[in-house]
Amino acid sequence: MDRRQLLKGAAALLAGPAVAAEGQPFRVGHATTTHLHYEKTTASFWKGVEDLSALGFRGTEADDMIAHLSDVYANRVAEFRERMAKHSMTLPALYHTVPEDFAARDRKTLIASLMKVGKFIHDVGGGIFNLSGPDPVPKSDRAPQIRALAEVANELGKRLREEYGLRAGYHPEGDGLLRGREDISRLMDLTRPEVFSFCPDTGHLTDLKCDVLEVFRTYRSRIIHMHAKDYDPNLVTPETATTGRKGGFVVLGHGVVNFPAVVEFLKKSDYRGWFMIELDPPRSTPLQDSRGNLAYVTQKLKLTVG
Repeated sequence: MDRRQLLKGAAALLAGPAVAAEGQPFRVGHATTTHLHYEKTTASFWKGVEDLSALGFRGTEADDMIAHLSDVYANRVAEFRERMAKHSMTLPALYHTVPEDFAARDRKTLIASLMKVGKFIHDVGGGIFNLSGPDPVPKSDRAPQIRALAEVANELGKRLREEYGLRAGYHPEGDGLLRGREDISRLMDLTRPEVFSFCPDTGHLTDLKCDVLEVFRTYRSRIIHMHAKDYDPNLVTPETATTGRKGGFVVLGHGVVNFPAVVEFLKKSDYRGWFMIELDPPRSTPLQDSRGNLAYVTQKLKLTVG
């Protein structure tokens, strides 16, 4: 296969989500996060792409703060698309955070830097800017930080839609700026639905002691992307000895998230985004954990990947 054929194939793969399996309006992918938290390098992203493609996944995602895709491949888009095409893999979304001091930064410069990430997502055929942060979380009062984040989100979402046809949504995290259901409501109320959406993560919502289904029902009209992650509140992690806090993410089916109910809701509400499996950090090896996730979604949830 010559380069022209490869790029033609890449264009077909990255043009948009294909029709999902009958009775399953959404597609099932697996993020490379497990690999990236095992070894925090750009090369680890490609190892993840290789492993996940071999398991049958056709859509993936990356933590851009670890993989640095929007930096490394900003001027090497054709190379990125060609390499993804070799593995029959797409990148429908990219996770990226705002910096810790985002509220104090010059707004024009901040938006410009985030738009460069958006341009990369667009250029490689993706459609979603999965926004999170700030990272690390500022120690100042959260209320003004959330208001500032909403202002950035509204401006960024509008620009991404107008200039690149992208959609942006917020991804709450258990150890992030939003510390619970009330904070999620505050941010969503302050952002404009027509330009800014929601990218929930079942594991992080559980860590935040939210009712996952309640959150999904409340914001269903704004959910454009999601992470399927499990959470075990009794898990002893290496940090437990110093923090005294138990709890962590685990292979799907090993935690307390009610995935059958989540899947039923997604089907009934005709969700057509990605059901993006994620686990960080790995609990064994990235490949073994990914195989465990695959077994759960195909055997227990009866979902089709790809």
